[in-house]
Amino acid sequence: MAAVAQKVTERQNELTAGLDSADPLGMVRLLRSSDAQLFGGYGGFSGLMDPPTLDALERFSAHVAAGLARSLSGGGELHVVMCGSGTSGRTSFVVSRSLNQLLGAVRRAAGRAEHPLGNFHYNNSGGDKALLRAAESAEDSLPLATQDLGALEAALQLRSEDRIALVGISCGFSATYVGAQLEHAMDNPQRYSAVLVLGFNPPPCMREVRVAGWGNTFQGVLRRMREEAQRGAGAAEAQAQAQLRVVLDPTVGPEPVAGSTRMKGGSATKMLLETILCNAAVAAVEQVAPPPSAVSSEALLPPGAALLHEFEIAVRRTYAPAPAASLASLASAAADALKRGGRLVYLGAGPAGVLGIIDASECPPTFGAAFTDIGGFVAGGWAAMEAAEGDVGSAQREPGEQHSLQLSIEYFEAEVLPLLGERDVVVLLELLPDGEGGPGKAAALHAAAAVAVAGRAAEHGARLGSIRVGSAAALAAAEEADGGLGPGGLPVLAAARICVPSAAPAGLRARLRACGGSAVPDAALAALPPIVAEIALKIALNAVSTCAHVLKGAVFSNCMINLRITNIKLFHRAVGLVAKLGAVSAAEAQLCVLRAIYAEDAVTAAGRMPVSDASVPEHVAAAAEQECLLPLSLLLALSQAQPELSVAEAKGMIVAQPVLRRLLLPRTPKT
Repeated sequence: MAAVAQKVTERQNELTAGLDSADPLGMVRLLRSSDAQLFGGYGGFSGLMDPPTLDALERFSAHVAAGLARSLSGGGELHVVMCGSGTSGRTSFVVSRSLNQLLGAVRRAAGRAEHPLGNFHYNNSGGDKALLRAAESAEDSLPLATQDLGALEAALQLRSEDRIALVGISCGFSATYVGAQLEHAMDNPQRYSAVLVLGFNPPPCMREVRVAGWGNTFQGVLRRMREEAQRGAGAAEAQAQAQLRVVLDPTVGPEPVAGSTRMKGGSATKMLLETILCNAAVAAVEQVAPPPSAVSSEALLPPGAALLHEFEIAVRRTYAPAPAASLASLASAAADALKRGGRLVYLGAGPAGVLGIIDASECPPTFGAAFTDIGGFVAGGWAAMEAAEGDVGSAQREPGEQHSLQLSIEYFEAEVLPLLGERDVVVLLELLPDGEGGPGKAAALHAAAAVAVAGRAAEHGARLGSIRVGSAAALAAAEEADGGLGPGGLPVLAAARICVPSAAPAGLRARLRACGGSAVPDAALAALPPIVAEIALKIALNAVSTCAHVLKGAVFSNCMINLRITNIKLFHRAVGLVAKLGAVSAAEAQLCVLRAIYAEDAVTAAGRMPVSDASVPEHVAAAAEQECLLPLSLLLALSQAQPELSVAEAKGMIVAQPVLRRLLLPRTPKT
């Protein structure tokens, strides 16, 4: 296959090129076309549903299943560690949270004490504070990678028979934080029994980027994994003794908004991790409590393909005509709130509230939003999050921290609610249980608390919306209880009603039921996470917040233009966007970016050109706290064919008209 000049994850998606000129419903439909590539594939590359991906899923899942079965049978523990930065780290947190709940219930039913830290773990660069507030620069930190993985190893108190399976996630195959942890795991096969790297760029797209202090690169780690995995794929006996190494690199197409992998990259990451790990957990239960010999699952689709098929149905249902129209209405209202200086607030309980928090946390780094523009709150606060570091919202603020990291419904009611008015939009989020197991008493109370607080927000003048996901039966029961109005009988401006076949995976439920109704599979059945409904809610939240910011003017064509240059990856991404949108060479784009960073018209004379790997960290440090660098760089690029603007003149134009589409359209070169 011919070499690809640009990473797929950083390309503009041709399907969404008119995103910023569409109406709200048109925007949602464009996102639908982009998300169809998740399952339909992109170009001639191997995709999510193709044999190489399914084979990789099955191999790693089988390894994890065998390790978890040993744990349930009283043998050595298998710990699954997922590491990532930004969206990848946040997704690792969400997945580890639900899997620990599932396996915890199974261990209790099997009479096995739960490990104090669980069996599923996440390393998010920047720690738990980065779940809410972006810490993009941590992605490039080699010391932080070593420190975090070492601290986790120590906390696990590993015995000689215990093992770790490491999953390193970097959508663009670029994060030093992830690459260094993968390298450490490969260098220590006596402790790490398996290593998987997950990303979404095919091999021809790899860019060699060096980071000071590391004698390797992410691409070097990836090459080593591929080469050694191929050498280790020989004799079964040798393979059984070797560390399992898996490269999982399906191509899911460019993001609908170039410059961030929070949408398709985040969705694909969540679905793939849950496909691997939920199948592994259920397979472990099947090994501990085997189904009767008369029952066979061999006639079913392979477990990975079956679960991915359920996810595909959920994504399609999210974009069905009725929910798509409601999501467009919510996005329009949210954009109006943001334009008028108001807020978009998500309220929810359990995983619905957690997903709202994650979506909100990604808007500042993606769209340059203020921390208070969009926020999520969950019933139970940090206790409900079940994060590794506990209640970081109550910790003393570090120097430079201006905003609270509290996220409970109680904090919202006390501190945010009094500030709300008619400019603001509050969206209530609900994941309805299937009825099998259903929510416990505490979960039901938390959900009721979120509804009650939303009602009080309406009394303050805030406009209400809702996103509700569940099976047809669950939706019908909830709507009957609401009397045909919004959740809790509240009047809402728009209610997105997304009907999925079931909240939890039906295929996994069928396998657990086939195990014969003993305590262990029954416990797993009751604790099976609602991951099918979750992916629908994630897609819906992404649509609302993305379209709202497009309508606000934070996207030009289909490129995010308010990103902050806070790490090496984002520096190169900014240069690429300026080159593409400004129709200039890479060297000219670098020149414009450096002029914007240093507010200098003669950066070449100042010795800042040409750009080298060694100089990029210096430029990132100078750029990290500055806003509007990309719009400024792009305006400088587009002015080169005319009487060239000075940096000061370009800054003045952006202050006078911050919506770049209106500012640049007269200057955009013809294509």
